[in-house]
Amino acid sequence: MNIDQRIEALARSTEKLKHSTEILAQRQNSFDANLDRLFDYQTRNEELHKRNEEFQAKNEKFLAGLMESVDSLARIALAHENRRSDLEGLN
Repeated sequence: MNIDQRIEALARSTEKLKHSTEILAQRQNSFDANLDRLFDYQTRNEELHKRNEEFQAKNEKFLAGLMESVDSLARIALAHENRRSDLEGLN
């Protein structure tokens, strides 16, 4: 192999390395973009999780109040039933 052939082989190798480097750079850019999107999704997910916890706390308070109301209505209904029975017993 003479010097011209070696230079030609070196030029081909250099071109292949350049092409490989370009492909790697494109893949790295794609990876970086995907990683950025992943972080955005994670941040959004954390925000939604926090909102969900807040709604859940509000719902628990609402349900506790609702249960107290139902319990009160049940006591009132029982008291009315007892009065009615007492009144019917007097007749």
